[in-house]
Amino acid sequence: MSDPRKDPLILRKFAYYEFRQRTQVVKAHSKLNELAIQDGLQPLSYREVEGWYLKFTGGDFDLEDDIRIDTNDRNIMDLPEELQKCIFSNLNCTDFNRLRRVCVLFKEYVDAGEPMYDKIEIEFQRTMILVKINCPKTGLRITRYEENGPNCNFITSEGTETKAASFIEEATLDFYTAVKRKHTKLVKFTILVANNLCTAESDAKRSRFFELMDEKLSSLPSQLCVERLDIYVKNPIELETILQNMKPGMLEELLVLTSYFPDTNDVHDMDQIVVLPQWAHINKLLICLRRTNISLLNVVHMKKVSITDKIITLDEIVKYKTALQNIHSMQKMYHQITCNLSQEDLKNAFNLNETLNDRGTIFGTLTLSNGKFMNVEIRERGFTIRC
Repeated sequence: MSDPRKDPLILRKFAYYEFRQRTQVVKAHSKLNELAIQDGLQPLSYREVEGWYLKFTGGDFDLEDDIRIDTNDRNIMDLPEELQKCIFSNLNCTDFNRLRRVCVLFKEYVDAGEPMYDKIEIEFQRTMILVKINCPKTGLRITRYEENGPNCNFITSEGTETKAASFIEEATLDFYTAVKRKHTKLVKFTILVANNLCTAESDAKRSRFFELMDEKLSSLPSQLCVERLDIYVKNPIELETILQNMKPGMLEELLVLTSYFPDTNDVHDMDQIVVLPQWAHINKLLICLRRTNISLLNVVHMKKVSITDKIITLDEIVKYKTALQNIHSMQKMYHQITCNLSQEDLKNAFNLNETLNDRGTIFGTLTLSNGKFMNVEIRERGFTIRC
């Protein structure tokens, strides 16, 4: 049997225990090199020992399994050298736990190859880490807020040239990464798409957005089961209200995509619309979600993209929930409605006239602008649609 001390992995174990005892990097480097020479191993560079220090002091690791590369456990040494310099110049590197969290935030940039940037700002606040990246290639400024808790990661994206694909790619990548870390079994999550704009000028852009979204979602790993729910809201407060009314456990995981536009009938060029983020409403939204124990891993505040057809309004959803008390049944009903309507019908807004009897059953009629109508009967434990 070979001497286990001849295995280079033994040096990692010694390094681990040295750093857990708060040994300084310089002293640890000297002690480990003495051990390496004694055991006939290659001496270690200071950079390598420093890299172990950053990794081992940044979190708990399984040393037996540490010989493989886990892309979820990025450390500063995994990043391109120029990016390291930017991070070090903006960060107090004595706080290694926070340093590792910042490195994880840059994970997708490392995986995508050499990242493009001309400015990086890192700021630590009491409850979150703020990272800003200015990318000259896309004109995109990404602002990330990662709360100290494990279940919430808030991302906003801004930029005059940013297209829908950038938002979707950002949202699905980060959402999938967060879900994968939390679950090992089949996961069902819902994408809630909310928008306050429904005009003829936005049809083409809205259609293109859904094409891009479906393309991105189809590329997600098979263990994720995706449902999409599109709603029409007048303002962020209405979105907050509907999410606040959801009962814990109704949605396993929820990804919210929102887009808000100014109220105007003179919208011709969607790319010229500039909308300020609804910071106050979004912050209140996060608070109410935590209060109701809904697992919200990502909230993406989307701008400059029209993303929903006016099919079911917030008021109608609330009335459905009054009878159903089951958001999944409402989603199934929504999908059933869309399956029974042509694309031309979907472009036409319709009204829902309903009555609620004493047994909690809603009888409704969906009237389309072209004269067609659908009768809807929504019961406490199900629904029926008659065309």
